[in-house]
Amino acid sequence: MIRRFYLILLTIILCLTPLIGIASEESLVELDSEQREWLEYRCTLPDGGLILTGGMRLYGAGKETGSYVLCMNADRTVRWEYTDREKNGYTSAEEATVLSDGTIAVVVWDYPQKIAVKFFTPQGKRARKKLDLTRKCGARGQLFDITPSFFMKTEYLGNITDPEDFRYETTLYNWKGKEITRYSGEVVYGGYGFSIKGSEELVTFGQDTVYNSHAKITKIDWSQSIVLWETVLDYQQPETESAALYNITETEGNGYTGWLREAKPAKDSDEYVFTYYLVRFDTEGRLLWIRDTKSLYRNGLLTNLFFCNGYLVMQCESEENESWSKGEPIRFLWTDLNGTELGTTELTLRPENFRLMQDRQAPEEKGKYQYPVLGIDRMIQMEDGLWAFATLYIAEKQDGDDRILYPPDDHEYVLIRIPEYKQP
Repeated sequence: MIRRFYLILLTIILCLTPLIGIASEESLVELDSEQREWLEYRCTLPDGGLILTGGMRLYGAGKETGSYVLCMNADRTVRWEYTDREKNGYTSAEEATVLSDGTIAVVVWDYPQKIAVKFFTPQGKRARKKLDLTRKCGARGQLFDITPSFFMKTEYLGNITDPEDFRYETTLYNWKGKEITRYSGEVVYGGYGFSIKGSEELVTFGQDTVYNSHAKITKIDWSQSIVLWETVLDYQQPETESAALYNITETEGNGYTGWLREAKPAKDSDEYVFTYYLVRFDTEGRLLWIRDTKSLYRNGLLTNLFFCNGYLVMQCESEENESWSKGEPIRFLWTDLNGTELGTTELTLRPENFRLMQDRQAPEEKGKYQYPVLGIDRMIQMEDGLWAFATLYIAEKQDGDDRILYPPDDHEYVLIRIPEYKQP
């Protein structure tokens, strides 16, 4: 699974107690625990609270991990938390959403043996009987998204011994486990990609094929498996061999904005050169404009695209991933909906203010050194401003070795307030 691969790659494991610590000016919230876990932001409650899910490391419970749910108040204090400690329980909590009656639905999994949905009240009590999905939709495949009306799973149908067989099928189910519809493709109708998270309207984006692909965005009537509209983009450069859309976000009834990535062969090697564009579509999927990101920011990559109070905000990612720990501010570029640059805001963080960095000692092994890496996973609009859900972890390198290692216990999850652009 993509998410599982990403988690393994970064080795995001955390030591956490049910406490919330708030740093200076309430701009930094640290999540800590004595038990290691992984954690992801899932959704925002109607009252401004947050739901985060993951897996908590257990000891003496007959299994290694248990599914974990953390509910936070709008002021980022803990409201309640749930850990599955049953011997034959579920090892991870996946996607979560708020149903129309206010019930919180959380998909729990023990991959690939069983899958179910657990329902909670906003106060963390059991809302209704667990929905066992193992027989209804199977525990294999991948859970991609859930909304108040449906949840989405994809499954590989190809021959695993054939490297050219990329057949996938996507199925939507209601909250009683009954199939609504299914279609060919991995999320994207007839293609491969993702959907806009949590949206009741099924807008999918990605690419039309695996090789020699074109970027594709579609809107599907999920109740009938009908494509309402579809846009496939032409290549922006004549040398391009493949293209894809990613990180598409909805701009509150004003269409969709995201990244277009094109790949072409490098002149002097077997590698590829990537070009990134900021791209915008109207509500019917018609292309409005494309902007080369180099014209917006020339000192690195733009990432973490988000829509906030009528503006687009992007993180200006430095080519040196430890620069923030040396006093360089993390920058955020703000544009209007036409892609016109308005200005940047800056966030300066001090490594010594993080609990993970306190009382650390240099590695005893000669030629080995460590440095902190901060990865912003999501931007979250809260009642009092824009916040980032991020992971701080310790990277480790050895002289003469290009590999970067991440010691499994050196991680911390944080919420950080992002300074917002103010119209002059």
